[in-house]
Amino acid sequence: MRALPGEAGSPGGRSWRAPFRRDRRRLLAAAAIAAALLAVAVVTARTPGGTERRPAQSAPAATAPAQPPVVSPPSPVVATVGIGGFPYGLTFGGGSLWVARSDRVTRIDPAANRVAATVPVGTAGSGPAAVAFGAGAVWAPVAVPGTLWRIDPESNRVTARIPLGGPLPGDISVSATRGAVWVACCGRQSGEDEQAGTLLRVDPRRGRVVAEIPVAANPTAVAAGLDAVWVATADGRVLVVDPKRNRVADSVDAGGPSLGFTQTITVGAGGVWLAEPLAEQVVRIDPRTGRVVARIPAGAATTVAVGEGGVWVVSSLGVLRIDPHRNQVVATVAAAELRRAMVVTTGGGAVWAAGWSSVARIDPRRVRG
Repeated sequence: MRALPGEAGSPGGRSWRAPFRRDRRRLLAAAAIAAALLAVAVVTARTPGGTERRPAQSAPAATAPAQPPVVSPPSPVVATVGIGGFPYGLTFGGGSLWVARSDRVTRIDPAANRVAATVPVGTAGSGPAAVAFGAGAVWAPVAVPGTLWRIDPESNRVTARIPLGGPLPGDISVSATRGAVWVACCGRQSGEDEQAGTLLRVDPRRGRVVAEIPVAANPTAVAAGLDAVWVATADGRVLVVDPKRNRVADSVDAGGPSLGFTQTITVGAGGVWLAEPLAEQVVRIDPRTGRVVARIPAGAATTVAVGEGGVWVVSSLGVLRIDPHRNQVVATVAAAELRRAMVVTTGGGAVWAAGWSSVARIDPRRVRG
């Protein structure tokens, strides 16, 4: 058999595998060149110092330090008690808060912050004009037919209706001490441009009027102390009444007209305090000298009370706390936290501010400047 070309034994003696060996050598050479190029590329990617160059990494983004959460101080208004209707006055006594409104006096239990009793007071169309606590009872004057109602705090019942001599025109206010109940009322036109009124003294034990003291101007509010009775008048004066002689002993020019709010004036903390809404101030009178010793800016102030560590004022700014040592406002309960507060009193470890249909209980420890 003839040998195929390139087979062993063929002419020239060359084997057919020779081309394969050459191709394999070419492949090996190409692989070596590729490896050399790869080595060059790796070397090129290194820094001159021999350290491998790595992709640049972006610096970590700056993170703002964590801010502590904003914690709002607790509201000084710790309770709100619904009463329904307009409040004409507040007083604290016998362990309870008493609110005069429309045709009744409402008793609020401060331990439970709820209405504990409702006592009907007055006649059709005429209810309690103000309220005070003293001589062991709650006292509420009624304009028509002109009577002073006594409420027993033990039974929540009306135990006396003391005649006051006829209907009571004008502004009506009341203040009580251990031995007397004082009703300021009866502002009337006695001349072309002059108004006058009456201060009635009621003996709580005998249950009758024992003195009628004429005052030369329309009385808007009364506050009884141990040694004197202080009467705010519409013409901007404060009258000093001597309770021993039952007569006006002095007159203090407060400086501005007084509007008809039942709690415009109060006594305590070493002073007599008068709210003047038009002058936007609270006037402090020294009860020993009868002189004005401070005029404290307080917005349109209408009512004032003393107790629970300060002098408390209802004004257009809210409920203000006056430091009697510095004669200045040191803290405020903003009006936005209250429901149109109009009258204020203190007692039972709290400040009470009554507005339309409700009474706010204020914790004085939470009232901060």
